[in-house]
Amino acid sequence: MKKVNKIYIAGKVSGLTYDIAYQNFLNAETDLKSQGDTINPLRICKSHWSWLRCMIVCIYHLITKCNRIYLLQNWKFSRGAKIEVWFAILFKKEILCH
Repeated sequence: MKKVNKIYIAGKVSGLTYDIAYQNFLNAETDLKSQGDTINPLRICKSHWSWLRCMIVCIYHLITKCNRIYLLQNWKFSRGAKIEVWFAILFKKEILCH
């Protein structure tokens, strides 16, 4: 049985307009489609949720269910993405960089 690739996308959201952040994640999602199922957190987390709630959902429900994490170019400027990378390392996920 072939293992299904699930790729979580991580990058900067806070400090950007929602439209720009959404477009950055959507572009990555489109580019990664041929490599496996993509998990775009901006499609799951609601705009009215707190930062903490989004992080809990992303780490517990999303990163733990993927086998790879894709880092947008701006990930180093995001506190949340840095935390997601730490968890990806902890959970032994393959890390892909833009």
